[in-house]
Amino acid sequence: MAGFLISLAVSVFGFAFMTPSVQALISRRSDPARQGEVLGVNQSFSALARILGPLVGLSVQPFSLMLPYALAALLLVGVGLLATRLNRV
Repeated sequence: MAGFLISLAVSVFGFAFMTPSVQALISRRSDPARQGEVLGVNQSFSALARILGPLVGLSVQPFSLMLPYALAALLLVGVGLLATRLNRV
């Protein structure tokens, strides 16, 4: 139980530090006239990921205990490849 609580605290702190930074980067890269729209879409997709992530992970776990982690790694690589296509500001 102690390990679970420690890992939970670390992930909460990480998310708390990451979210404002990501939102600041998104707002700086978006058109000032559409910042509200872009940040709203970001929040919507963030909420959707928090809903669908556990559902997908739990639905593929019976096939293999490593499959949820492999899918997450594959998604992370895909996002990393898409991020390299962004123009630097």
